[in-house]
Amino acid sequence: MRLGFGLGLRGAKRAPLLSLLALAAPLMVGVDDCEPDPPDVCTTEYAPVCGEDGVTYGNACEADRAGVPIAYEGECEDVRYCLADGDCASGVCNHDECRSPCEGDPDAICPAVCYGVCEPVEPPPPGCGSDADCGPGMVCSLDECPICEDGAPCPTFAACGVCEPAPTCDCPAVYAPVCGADGKTYGNACEARCSGVEDWADGACDDPGCVCPEIYAPVCGADGVTYDNACFAECAGVPAEPGECGGVCGCPEVWEPVCGADGRTYGNACEAGCADVPVAHDGECRATCICPDVWAPVCGADGRTYGNECEAGCADVPVAHDGECRATCLCPDVWAPVCGADGNTYGNECEAGCADVPVAHDGECRGGGGETYCYADDDCAEGEFCATDECHSPCSGDEACPAVCAGICLPYEMAPPRG
Repeated sequence: MRLGFGLGLRGAKRAPLLSLLALAAPLMVGVDDCEPDPPDVCTTEYAPVCGEDGVTYGNACEADRAGVPIAYEGECEDVRYCLADGDCASGVCNHDECRSPCEGDPDAICPAVCYGVCEPVEPPPPGCGSDADCGPGMVCSLDECPICEDGAPCPTFAACGVCEPAPTCDCPAVYAPVCGADGKTYGNACEARCSGVEDWADGACDDPGCVCPEIYAPVCGADGVTYDNACFAECAGVPAEPGECGGVCGCPEVWEPVCGADGRTYGNACEAGCADVPVAHDGECRATCICPDVWAPVCGADGRTYGNECEAGCADVPVAHDGECRATCLCPDVWAPVCGADGNTYGNECEAGCADVPVAHDGECRGGGGETYCYADDDCAEGEFCATDECHSPCSGDEACPAVCAGICLPYEMAPPRG
């Protein structure tokens, strides 16, 4: 052990140094054992310390009695200190920090010793042939396996793969199937990429035909459809979660429109599934509408008559009123007045017809204002009767004239049926 006293001096200077060493000899006794003799009995106080041997001692006294230097206060962590690689089971002693066996004793004459930390022993990863051989959250990497002529890992090296943590992916819950180069259908390109597939084609892989057990263990597909069990969902190429689909759907806010069998456009296949509507085709619905073959005419705001409200809606025309539109008439500019059943005078029979009013009689309506007031049938022209369902004042507007319950002359065609 070198103490750094410069013993290499020669000649006359050596004798004084030897004398100095002789004087220092008592101080060098026990250099190999820096600590004082341990006590015979230690207290039961629990103030744990971790020894350099990796063992936890109840207190510093117990470590001293065992002749083990203290590494640090507190219970030992899962760490073992070492001086050389041979002290470690892993065969690697990491000397990143140095510790003195006499640390904490300023009066001790002790050299600093570089203690290291044993590197942990890591078990080799288990071999695998597929992801099924690995635990949850792990995938089987076959990068190190020998490759056969067909480009796939050779079957004779079925366990040559290494289990590795699966890549963490956050893919949208959107069903846009792709067929991976491995022959599997993935819900979308993101899921294929997360599964380690580098090449894929749009659309699901050709279905070789599925044979699923007749067991009802429902799963809810990403398309909003409940499948009898996971097998049926997998055959359909749809990602699914256990349980039936609920009445309230949580669909992604992704615009991938589909046209439902009801002629409505849905934001994506999930929304159509939530509405329990089969998808007719991808993309928005075309302008062609499928309306019931029912004659319930409505008149559109464009003046056209539509077979029913659906047909007007397909034409994107608001409904003006129920029933057919009244025809726009082009009548001759001829004065041949007729009196309508509504008491109004029309220029000719054509104009009355355009107003959809029956003709009461030829000629202008009597009564000045177009209405012929009466008290009995004798007051009306031939072919008319006196309708007294309402009371009218013959001098309406003249305050000096009392209201008289008069009727209106109407054609017999408008008379109510007699009981």
